[in-house]
Amino acid sequence: CLLQLVFHATPAKGLVEAAKGKGLSQDEVDQAVMYCASFFGNLGNYKSFGDTKFVPELSAEKMYTFLTAGAADVAELEKLWEDCYQRMYSLMPRERQMGLGTTKGISTYFSSNCEEEDAASAGKFLESVKLSPYNTRLFKKVEGGKNVYTVLLASSVAGGGSGGTV
Repeated sequence: CLLQLVFHATPAKGLVEAAKGKGLSQDEVDQAVMYCASFFGNLGNYKSFGDTKFVPELSAEKMYTFLTAGAADVAELEKLWEDCYQRMYSLMPRERQMGLGTTKGISTYFSSNCEEEDAASAGKFLESVKLSPYNTRLFKKVEGGKNVYTVLLASSVAGGGSGGTV
């Protein structure tokens, strides 16, 4: 949303010129443009090959200057910036790559507390009821000392299923 807001309000060429007008060097503008292009090209800030995270080369302050150089609504931009800039720059060990498990990486397919054993158990169950585990989301919670799983499956049919137990 942040980058879409910025580039929708000002074409890239105009944004580059405006950023230089706000005092950014050519190298800093190039670094900001490279990050934005990589983000759009990978549909996020993880490389589409290898699933490793990339962060802007220039400082957060300079990136903010670049993003606010154009005609985007400043109040909306500031809200989005505050919501995401720390995660944009974070290289905490678990955030450096996509992966499964509380120490191996992050995933949008599994809740943060899922481990490989959870994925294997859920996959085995799904296959036993003739559902592919691909394109599902698995959420784990612990209730009464037992693991309880919720599986979300993309579908064009509305409504819940009959449920099951892993």
